[in-house]
Amino acid sequence: RHAVTGVTQGNPASIFGGLGVEISGTGFHAEAFSHATLAGVLCLDAEVVSSELITCTAGSAESALVGVASVYQKDAAGEQYESRCTTGSCGFEYALSNTPMIESPTFYADGNAGDTIQLDGTNLDGGTASQVFFGPEGMFEITDMIQQTATKIKARLPEAPAGHHKIYIFVPGRGFSRTQVFKYGLVVTSTSPTSFSLYGGTHITIAAEGLLPRNMARGPWRASRSEER
Repeated sequence: RHAVTGVTQGNPASIFGGLGVEISGTGFHAEAFSHATLAGVLCLDAEVVSSELITCTAGSAESALVGVASVYQKDAAGEQYESRCTTGSCGFEYALSNTPMIESPTFYADGNAGDTIQLDGTNLDGGTASQVFFGPEGMFEITDMIQQTATKIKARLPEAPAGHHKIYIFVPGRGFSRTQVFKYGLVVTSTSPTSFSLYGGTHITIAAEGLLPRNMARGPWRASRSEER
């Protein structure tokens, strides 16, 4: 049977997950592998790299936890069994003290493309390694950074659809932050024509930042859309 012998964890993981982890051991088999847990929390995107290595991403615990790594495999009869490490080298910890935290975002304008957004918090780390994501499933990334410290990130917003978006940070060596919500504004950039009959019937083209196609709830978006008035 398989055995777990160690876990790589340079720092305690964020309680919101996201930390990449390597689980070492013996007897791992991709065909038999079921899942792995860290301190009882499911480890996501697990991959059996070899008979001695599994890689995965720490899931969200939502609270501080201390435990060990466990790997579950199935035998020839389909019965699932667990191999849990009982040595100190296999311990895993989720800690509030190492979790990135952000407060509600603040703006230097209205929350549109090109505007500056500021995220204050803790454990945001200095340098340029931290990443900021927003939108459905984090589909938009803020890459135009102005300032990054352990307690503040300032950046310029990219183009994105208007609406209320969740925003969060990924910090290497820690994981994900708590999500916050901010409003991304809709900006009308032009209308054509600019004058028309009082009695209607004129086709008007409105160009704006933040419009979504009428038949799309999420995904790729367009910068303009025509409306019949």
